[in-house]
Amino acid sequence: MNFSSELNSDWYLSGDELNNNSLANTAINPGETKDLKLVLTKTMTSSNTGLINNRAEITESYSAEGSDNNNSDNISSADVILGIKTGGIQIAIYTILIILVISGIGYLINKRFLKIKFKDIF
Repeated sequence: MNFSSELNSDWYLSGDELNNNSLANTAINPGETKDLKLVLTKTMTSSNTGLINNRAEITESYSAEGSDNNNSDNISSADVILGIKTGGIQIAIYTILIILVISGIGYLINKRFLKIKFKDIF
């Protein structure tokens, strides 16, 4: 994944770690959540898709008394599956063709039904 500071004004790269200090002066009460947005890009090829593990860690946190509360509960991870979607244009073309075929069949049935009906009347 590629990081761009232009896409992420609250984030900065320090060595090989991404950091965010936007909540540095914000109190987070027990049970309360805060969201941080991070935009990463990836150049897709057929060989770099699949399962990617996303890991996040709170490296510093302090209680109201100012004591450091770093522990193993500050780490979380999630797996993301990246795949390449293909066939979007083909699906649209097939959908249009199916609609045209069904419309044509409906037109022929309707035309034939009307001819039979008019023959019976006249």
